[in-house]
Amino acid sequence: MTTMARLTPSLPHRHLGAPWSGRIPAEETVLWQGMRMGSVLHNKARGPALLLAIAVLWTAFFATARRDLEVPVVFGLLALVWLVGQIIAIRRNPHAERYLLTDRAAYIATGPATNAKLSRFSLFVDDAAGRLDEADPSSVQIGTRQRRPQTLRLDDTPVHDAVPAYFHDITDAEKVSDLIRQIRAGHSQ
Repeated sequence: MTTMARLTPSLPHRHLGAPWSGRIPAEETVLWQGMRMGSVLHNKARGPALLLAIAVLWTAFFATARRDLEVPVVFGLLALVWLVGQIIAIRRNPHAERYLLTDRAAYIATGPATNAKLSRFSLFVDDAAGRLDEADPSSVQIGTRQRRPQTLRLDDTPVHDAVPAYFHDITDAEKVSDLIRQIRAGHSQ
């Protein structure tokens, strides 16, 4: 098994951008950060990036054949505008989830990058932290959160069920799971 010495920070705090900058305690070491795959740039911008690549090849072909370049250049500019629009839409997505793992906690930022809601989950509270989801092996449980009380109940007792919290749909789920297990093992020694 890998020892704690192999854990190295991925980014110093001064290089953390939105939504993390100034919101993560300085004594925590950043080990990993990522996004939910459903909101990653390559999923949303695949179409415009492909069109931009085709436009570049088309323009190169027309330039070598010494033909009119107006049509492929306009096509390329439209693809570039679409690509930039998709990038802006991803950064302002109100449902985007961004993830951060430190040596003490896991963080989920939900919402636009500049005004995201931040949730913190201690890695040492929940014994299931670091477990891969059986139904979705690309998701890692980081803790539990309390469900909001249900207001439309017949009795007056609020229900506070604990539900698992996950880093959903991440490309390196096994790596993150191993990191969490290493952190927990090092903390318990």
